[in-house]
Amino acid sequence: MTRHRRGRGQRPQIDVQVQRSSVCMGDDMDAPHAYAFTIDQDATLRDVLRHIAEHAYLPNVGGKNHSWSVWVGNEQVGTILGNSQYPVSSKRLDEPALRHATGGVLKIDYGYESAPD
Repeated sequence: MTRHRRGRGQRPQIDVQVQRSSVCMGDDMDAPHAYAFTIDQDATLRDVLRHIAEHAYLPNVGGKNHSWSVWVGNEQVGTILGNSQYPVSSKRLDEPALRHATGGVLKIDYGYESAPD
């Protein structure tokens, strides 16, 4: 698991644990695709996903019309189209990340959706 720590000041932090599905059999060789970091407790989901995007967590995939579903717990909170690292904008992304955290831990899953035939 790759772990990235943001600067720790006196502000309370949320631990963020991220996983993504594999995009092909070759990608399975590196599974699980885990990434972890901390972020300020007052961050929004948009802030969390921006941090993940800035670290180019999602792989580039050949082809068109594939997407990623962004899940927090059992709720889909966003969609990423194609090889973008950033989700399509929605009001859900402005929700406080802490609202979705359990015990100070926010778990995010990226589900790969291959292009329709």
